[in-house]
Amino acid sequence: MQIVDARNPDFFYASDLEKYITDVGEGKKEFMLLINKSDFLSEGLLKHWNDYFNEKGVKHLFFSALKEQNKLDNENLYDGSDKGGSEEASDDDSDEDE
Repeated sequence: MQIVDARNPDFFYASDLEKYITDVGEGKKEFMLLINKSDFLSEGLLKHWNDYFNEKGVKHLFFSALKEQNKLDNENLYDGSDKGGSEEASDDDSDEDE
């Protein structure tokens, strides 16, 4: 899998890497292009890049790490603890002991 920036995926796409994986993998490995930051693209650009990579025969997937992180944050999939909260609480506790 190669991850490229959606703002200019063809600039970052390495066709040599795809060829290498295909050749070395002897048909057992597949190449996949993950186009990250797809939330920066308009619908027209998404369609353009989708058509472009389809025409080249490149398996690809549009992805937004930011959107996925926001989903996790909104669904409270973390263990419920605030990453900085426990340190602050222990700092407050130590002040009370003094």
